[in-house]
Amino acid sequence: PFRESHEIVGNIVSYCEVNRIEFFNLDVTTLKGFSPVFGDDILDIISPANSTERKEAPGSTARREIEGQIQAVRRILG
Repeated sequence: PFRESHEIVGNIVSYCEVNRIEFFNLDVTTLKGFSPVFGDDILDIISPANSTERKEAPGSTARREIEGQIQAVRRILG
């Protein structure tokens, strides 16, 4: 859960700092070394664009939600 996830991410960030590597430049093999739960799709999962699009809650960061919010405001403003 959260505590384990936080520790894994902290370890990845520390690794990046020590090795002067940008987080999004890490490869699948390196990331999988930090946790057995990371699969071959980890880069797709952590991609900022894909991450925001996976949000499904009303008012979330998914493009469809943002477009819906814009349309709602336009209706209100006339």
